[in-house]
Amino acid sequence: MLSIEAIRRAIIADPANQAYTEKGIYPLFQAAPNAKILIVGQAPGWKAQEKGRLFADPSGDHLRAWLGIEPATFYDANQIAILPMDFYYLGKGKSGDLPPRKDFAAKWHPQILANLPKLELIILLGQYAQGYYLKDKKKRTLTETVRAYEEYLYPRKIKNGQEDIVEDRTGVHQDQLTKYSLDFQRVLPRYLPLVHPSPRNNIWQARNPIFKEEIVPVLQTMVQNILSKRENSYN
Repeated sequence: MLSIEAIRRAIIADPANQAYTEKGIYPLFQAAPNAKILIVGQAPGWKAQEKGRLFADPSGDHLRAWLGIEPATFYDANQIAILPMDFYYLGKGKSGDLPPRKDFAAKWHPQILANLPKLELIILLGQYAQGYYLKDKKKRTLTETVRAYEEYLYPRKIKNGQEDIVEDRTGVHQDQLTKYSLDFQRVLPRYLPLVHPSPRNNIWQARNPIFKEEIVPVLQTMVQNILSKRENSYN
């Protein structure tokens, strides 16, 4: 298994990224072996590329508010890992930034995830992240997927045709464990699909009040519980 730094060097040396490397542009992602929460986004925007830092923009401000954490925690790779679906800013399209390259995440995410054995929660921002990680478990639309968040957060494990209640290590909605039956290969980490935190999605949030009224409080409680366990482990 390659280390995270070795993977970073391999990404830089990959011929598919040669045009960026020649311009002195390097892959943007954040990961360390002790991270317990992973955020999967789209691709870095031009501001992120310019600053060399992910979510260093209004979208990041919104995301940190949803998580209920300060920038110091957000940018601590030993607590929060961040893997966009592509590690480079790809330019502008007709309706905004160009989408991530289709094969990028499949090539690099599994190698990095192999170095993150302590993950308990994977936050999926937007349709590209949800499509890749949830596959056929995602719903017809992003809105339906986000509104069905409990199905991904509190699954049941199927074993030899019998349903076993999954141990809830997050401390949230334990009664929800009895509600769903999803045959995920990995019970932990859990998945939480969210809308992308771009200000352009403020209208979506207004039309879907469940997001701020129900989903964000659940998210904040989970993040607090997961990160506080990490802090307590050093006491």
